[in-house]
Amino acid sequence: MSKEVKYILLIMISFIIIGVSFTLLLILLAMENQPVELNRSTDPPIIFGYASWYDYDCLYGECKTKYCSLDRKIEGKCYSQQNLTCASRDFPRETILMITNTANGKQVTCRVNDYVENPDVIIDLSSKTFKALAPLSIGIINVEIEIIN
Repeated sequence: MSKEVKYILLIMISFIIIGVSFTLLLILLAMENQPVELNRSTDPPIIFGYASWYDYDCLYGECKTKYCSLDRKIEGKCYSQQNLTCASRDFPRETILMITNTANGKQVTCRVNDYVENPDVIIDLSSKTFKALAPLSIGIINVEIEIIN
């Protein structure tokens, strides 16, 4: 290849690079004036995990299990399997949650009133809460948890 052809190719490649650079610059300048759309979703976060159930009862302020914490006795809000309650390590006490069984779509609203000690589940439900979602004989279910308040 002759020197003249090499110079012509070099000049053409330079013009192509300059043209692409200029085009990219124009695109960036045009984007700079565009409003940025922020994700301002007010939807509460949804958490997925396993839920189990437990049936410890606290009667007359005397707890039949070591899992009933002193704080709950002082507050006078002992756990009862007949209430729509749950225990969670991810949500503070008194949080209202909407629990959905992902297998059948059944939903129930319950209140967090204790801390879950089981590392295999995201939430422990009272037997009444679990029965609203699935038969107790299943034991553990996949759930979707949404914070109501």
